[in-house]
Amino acid sequence: LGKPRLAYDYWLSYAGPGKLFERAAEIGESRNTPVYAKIQVCNSHEVASVPYVPVPGILYDKFRYMHEHNITGVLYCWYFGNYPSLMNKAASELSFAPFYETKQEFLEYLASIYWGKEAKKVAEAWQCFEDGYSQYPVNVAFEWYGPMADGPVWPLHLKPVDLPCSRTWEAVNMVGSDRLGEFMLMGHTHSEALTLCQNMSQNWKMGTELLNELDSRGEHDKKEQQSVAKALDCLFESGSNIIRFYHLRNQLGFLEGDALKILDEMQEIVENEMQISKNLSMLCEKDNRLGYHSEARGFKFFPEKLEWRIAELEKLLDTEFPEVRERIKDKEIPLEFYWGLSDVSRRYCISEEDINKASWEPFMYQDGSIEKNTRVRLSENDDEYVLQIEQIGDDDIQIKAEFVLFHPYVPVKLQQDGKVSFMHEKSYSIFGERKEKELSKWKTTKISTADGCLWEVILNKRDFDLEKKLPFRLDISRLGERTSVWEKGDRFYQRLIFGNYSPDSYVFVISK
Repeated sequence: LGKPRLAYDYWLSYAGPGKLFERAAEIGESRNTPVYAKIQVCNSHEVASVPYVPVPGILYDKFRYMHEHNITGVLYCWYFGNYPSLMNKAASELSFAPFYETKQEFLEYLASIYWGKEAKKVAEAWQCFEDGYSQYPVNVAFEWYGPMADGPVWPLHLKPVDLPCSRTWEAVNMVGSDRLGEFMLMGHTHSEALTLCQNMSQNWKMGTELLNELDSRGEHDKKEQQSVAKALDCLFESGSNIIRFYHLRNQLGFLEGDALKILDEMQEIVENEMQISKNLSMLCEKDNRLGYHSEARGFKFFPEKLEWRIAELEKLLDTEFPEVRERIKDKEIPLEFYWGLSDVSRRYCISEEDINKASWEPFMYQDGSIEKNTRVRLSENDDEYVLQIEQIGDDDIQIKAEFVLFHPYVPVKLQQDGKVSFMHEKSYSIFGERKEKELSKWKTTKISTADGCLWEVILNKRDFDLEKKLPFRLDISRLGERTSVWEKGDRFYQRLIFGNYSPDSYVFVISK
């Protein structure tokens, strides 16, 4: 989509090479030193709940670079991605056979091994798969927490539950997150992820239809290739649907567009998802490789779990949809959570333009007791929000923001030395020039007081897309020997990138 992305991991969908490997290859070539590549061959964290992803054309691009730059050898895979399949066959052919002049020539040769005279059509299907899969959102959070590995077992939530994303590489977490921004972070907007995933799903569906037109004649190699393609069709369509469902929920929540029409579209998605779960369940009954994730050492989806999900979606249609429909007809706010009106939400309602007249709120410890040495307040004018944090002593302050609801902004640290820095910025896809540009938005001043300091943070509405004056959320902590917070958390989760965190610790900031 015309933006640089950070491929911070091993990717099958992205041919590469990465800049780090390019530098290593150049040095190796200049010194005549053997250099090996390390790649994922059959699949990667993008979608490791199937035995392989049939995109041999992407392997061709990887190996072409290796041949052109005198790469000595290559290490394949770990855990997942090492099953006997057309992808490992492709990698072996590309390693040891004379290299093919064109990708089309290679794809047709590989397809002929399995499909004989139908090779040209199979190569066409594989090209559709590649055209789709290469649009997988390149974003480490997306592959670690996104819906592509097991979307057809995710419950959907019309009424927000603020549940975090589960790990794609484990089978121990609950599924059904509605905090979709956790798998986009700063790497993609909701609209960008939706565009890419819809394109991926549409291209994959075209390839699956081409492959399904062929008669397998009961031959194992042909049947299993059709099975894997159909399963991935289910996964990519479901992942795309989940992103669209919550994209529409955001519109409904913030009163954008025709509410009843949006609700109807969301109901269509739920009904479509029930059918996808049924289709995938039937595939799993016939092909028990599907759903197994080697690193998780368990199944991400299987018939019983898919049936459970269908039942959960039926409940959703029978309960939450009629309730929200009635709220719309009665001209009530459809989803109160979006405006901080839920019983479990904490609100700070801005009432002043002058920060010196704004009301202070104290921090607290996790046990709920008041921390008397730190407090916070906000004001607002036409162009900006002003945030002040006053403390006795001099500890670092951490600010976690959701300027877009359910979409975490990179954590910001106000340091003792008066500087501002980002935390875990690479995992949030903040790097290079963009990092410096993003940091420059944080206009901060640290003022020393008799027994501590006062931080003042100016949030320009244009810089943070806050001009619509919609509610946003802040989680502010004072770091030190004993952490204190603006709002204590109730549910805590341990995740890579996020650490030990609670969505309940966010406070809704309500514009005046």
